[in-house]
This record gives sequence, C-alpha cells and structure tokens, in this order.
Amino acid sequence: MRKIVWLIALLAIAALSAAFTKPSQAAVETELKSLFLQRLASTNPSAQENGGAFALTMMCKADHDACYEIVRAGLDVSYDDRTLYAAIDVSGFGESIRCYGAFTRFYCNGEIPVQNG
Repeated sequence: MRKIVWLIALLAIAALSAAFTKPSQAAVETELKSLFLQRLASTNPSAQENGGAFALTMMCKADHDACYEIVRAGLDVSYDDRTLYAAIDVSGFGESIRCYGAFTRFYCNGEIPVQNG
C-alpha cells in the first residue's frame, strides 16, 4: 500500500512539473528559429541545382535574421495547449512536421520546412 501512495505522489509531481514547464508560444517561435538555423547551417549551397535556391541559400547564410523572417512568413504554425504538454504543427513549402513540447524541451518528427527553389 505504501508503494502505491509513493507512486501516486511521484506521478502527481511529474504531472505538475510537466504542466509548469510546458513551452509557451514565445518559446515555440524561439525553437522554430533555432531549428531553421540548424537546418541552414547543414545546407551546402553548391549542392543546389536551382540557381534561385542557390541565391536564396547564399543570402540566408549572409543574413540569418532576414532570411528567417522570409521563411517564417511562409509557415503555418498552430500551437495546441494540452495541459501537460503542447502540440505544435508546422507546415509550409510542401512539408510539415509535428513537435511536442514538455519539460521545457521540444521533440519533433522532422525538420522545419524551408523554401525549396
């Protein structure tokens, strides 16, 4: 019986922790930019076949903030507060991902969509 009480107490503490450390919408925007910059850093502009995509990639590497604002304008982001965690859907440019936010962290099933040529 004592083990059950401890288990219930532990689960209650975990649930409260999750509820209070769930990322906010502002944190989602910060994380989207971070994911975009990570994807941009791994992009090799010489590997692009399309001249427009090459130019965009080079411009993005020169001015990250301006480039992110251009890409962000093409993304549809929905934030769903689910009490213990947040579900975030990001779509645009023919791609989409779903992320979950809990305990101040994000877990995504893909890369942030970026403009393809």
